[in-house]
Amino acid sequence: MYHNKFNYLCGYIRERNRADQQDPRLRPRTPENERSPFLSSNVYVSYTTQAQSQPQAPQPPPPHSRKKPQNGPTHVIIALLLCGIFIGAFIRPVFDRFSLDPYYPSVRERIRREWELERDRTHHEWEAEQTSWEAERREHEATRARLEAEWKLERDRTHHEWEDERTSWEAERQEHKATRARFEAEWDAHEEERQKRVRHQWELERNRTHHEWDLERAAWKTELKSHDVIRARIAAERMRLDSEREEYEEQKRRDAQQKREGEEKRRAGLYWDESSLHPHDHCLGYRKREYSAKLDGVDRGYVGDRMKDCEVTAVEIYGVRMDRPAWCEDLGACNGVWGHWIFEHDDMCAPYWDGLQDLGCTGPGSGIHRYQSRLMDILAGSDWHEMCMSTPNTLRGQYLPRPNNCDNHGNHGVWGIWFVPDAACS
Repeated sequence: MYHNKFNYLCGYIRERNRADQQDPRLRPRTPENERSPFLSSNVYVSYTTQAQSQPQAPQPPPPHSRKKPQNGPTHVIIALLLCGIFIGAFIRPVFDRFSLDPYYPSVRERIRREWELERDRTHHEWEAEQTSWEAERREHEATRARLEAEWKLERDRTHHEWEDERTSWEAERQEHKATRARFEAEWDAHEEERQKRVRHQWELERNRTHHEWDLERAAWKTELKSHDVIRARIAAERMRLDSEREEYEEQKRRDAQQKREGEEKRRAGLYWDESSLHPHDHCLGYRKREYSAKLDGVDRGYVGDRMKDCEVTAVEIYGVRMDRPAWCEDLGACNGVWGHWIFEHDDMCAPYWDGLQDLGCTGPGSGIHRYQSRLMDILAGSDWHEMCMSTPNTLRGQYLPRPNNCDNHGNHGVWGIWFVPDAACS
């Protein structure tokens, strides 16, 4: 900080002196500075010549001017004070210049001595720190050597302790092994003795139980004789009831036969028109299709309930006899009565699965194996989902009545998906 202030003051003084030397016209010309070493004769000659070459016009006295009274002692004191201030202001920079200027020999010598003292002090401090550091390093090395020696001793001691413990543990293990063998021998002998004792008790208990069973069997035989008498009475009563029931069933059969004969006589002229028997265009499920036919013979003096007669009239479709239709429909006097059947043996409604794709396990540890296959030969107009969900398949020798899911892939067909339990996926 001291050097920075000193350099700043020196620079300020040099700039001030340089400005004074370069612009001497700023100071007025007086007889005191005509011989000043800072001003050349050429400058003053040019200034004088310039001042003399300009004519000065006479200045008229100011109007109403009058002479003011003068105070001699006051003016003298003020002049002395101003002179003191001016002299102090002029001498102070000069003194500061010679006392702070780094180019001045005494100042330079003083700065050099201060720098040498600072350098010597810093060097002594650095040497003291080096000596201290070297002493600490030697102390650390001695401490490290001591700790290493202690660690080696501790390691050797611990190793010997471990060896002793291992030897002791091995001896204890051998002792425990011998003790265990002795205990096992004792346990085997005790267990054999216990089993003999239990077997003897069990034989005693079995003999006692057999004796009790013999007593109970004798009592049961006695009771059985009395039960035989009761059973003979129950058998006689049952025979009587059976005889009465057979008589009732025979009477009921005769009444039903008479009623059926009357209905057959009335329906003697009814039959299904084979020319009208036809299947519908679509399938209802796997091998399942709707068939319809018109009931004929109800126009020639028929008297009766034709809807009831339709429900009990049988038909034969592809050699399969069907006792009654699923439902009947009366379409009026012109169209007649029609019967409808759900035929479950139609080969045209039997699509099949083409190939089998193994999609692997559904996930790690799921226990489920996934397969898929495409359903082929679906009759046009049929419900693809119903046909898919009703078509069976056999996977790996296992019969499955239907898939678990069905997907319609458009032009790529209908696909069935099966999820089969598999232990290999667990």
